[in-house]
Amino acid sequence: RWRGHCRYAPDSATPGHRTGGKAYAAPVEVYLDDHHIFEPDVLYLKRQCVVGEKRLTGAPDLVVEVLSPGTAKYDRQEKYRAYQHHGVGEYWIVDPVYAVIEVWTLGADELFVRQGAYAGDETFASVTLDEVVSVQAVFAE
Repeated sequence: RWRGHCRYAPDSATPGHRTGGKAYAAPVEVYLDDHHIFEPDVLYLKRQCVVGEKRLTGAPDLVVEVLSPGTAKYDRQEKYRAYQHHGVGEYWIVDPVYAVIEVWTLGADELFVRQGAYAGDETFASVTLDEVVSVQAVFAE
């Protein structure tokens, strides 16, 4: 699985295996600028990038933030704006209480476009991962 691991070996059961990318789970620091340094729950890089000393400089291709009562507003506002401004291609906001994944993709105008909110047995197409993602698979233990 890609959740909970810093690195993975691509195979047919791993999201993103088609793009040849890598997923990284916290703690990996993402340095966007001097005022925006975050530690997303999961980030995904589809291109060859160097992540050294658990730090990435620049925008990941995909960021996943898992909401908690203490971070929900920050994830939906401050991080959302910063990720959009710095060119994160896809942003998933995961609500574990309601088992919902809200997906935002960066449009041609460099603004996030809400792709949708998905729950239950729904699936959605991830442009970054180049595949269909099952909500149930994301929330499976």
